[in-house]
Amino acid sequence: ADLNAKTGLTETVWMLNVPVDADLPDCRERMLDSLKVLGEWAHSIRFSPEDVEAERKVILEEYRMKRGSAQRIKDTYWRKVLPRVGSRLPIGTLESINAIDSDTLKRFYADTYVPERICLVAVGNLASVGGVEGLFELLDTHHVFDCDAWAARRMQGPTPSLRPPREPICLPERPTVSCVIHEKGLTSTTVSLETFVPLPS
Repeated sequence: ADLNAKTGLTETVWMLNVPVDADLPDCRERMLDSLKVLGEWAHSIRFSPEDVEAERKVILEEYRMKRGSAQRIKDTYWRKVLPRVGSRLPIGTLESINAIDSDTLKRFYADTYVPERICLVAVGNLASVGGVEGLFELLDTHHVFDCDAWAARRMQGPTPSLRPPREPICLPERPTVSCVIHEKGLTSTTVSLETFVPLPS
């Protein structure tokens, strides 16, 4: 399977492209293996100090690669329009990237990646695995998203995770904000109008 992932302001997405065409052998086994991978990402990621140090180098390089004009415009936009978002972009700052350790990551993972915040989306022709019913059968029979694993993980590590469920964040009413950004590296000018509306409860 091909895999990829992304982290945005409101979500983390793990993606697997799994070939399950009817004319291919072992479709159910291939789908089950893919679901197990997603399950491990959801509740069993390892955060050893060695892993964190290796990944830190990758994140620092990604941070440096994105320091072009497009990223500078995006950073300036968020700082002016929604300062709280502008100060908490997913990749972090050089200071936070260099300071993070495995214990902090374990606590954040245990607090944030929990069953009530996870959604599984399957798109495609699932006939070869028994349709939607077959997919849920694989999940249930093999305990792919094992709630016991989540419960055990929340109590491991240097400090048990006892954070209560988070309440939805409601943006206050705010006046119209105008944002003009000058960037020497641009070759064109863009004008946009954006409206922020509350999410339905």
